[in-house]
Amino acid sequence: MKMTDRETIISILKELKPDVDYEKTTDLATGHILDFLEYVQLNMRLDDAFDINITPMDMVPSNYDSVDKILSLVKKKQEE
Repeated sequence: MKMTDRETIISILKELKPDVDYEKTTDLATGHILDFLEYVQLNMRLDDAFDINITPMDMVPSNYDSVDKILSLVKKKQEE
């Protein structure tokens, strides 16, 4: 069974930092839950998983505070 985009994002996040409840967390960026290196890895994995190109202009905290915000960013990049 194919994972949804949301499930794919959660899977990627759990590989980077498994001890976070990504379903409930809404301050991944502003709460400094992920460090800089984890964000770089996240972006690389999102680029690969969804065949998108996240640019430095996209890398603002508001795009990364929750799974839903990351999903919105992915969908926006897919439409470009």
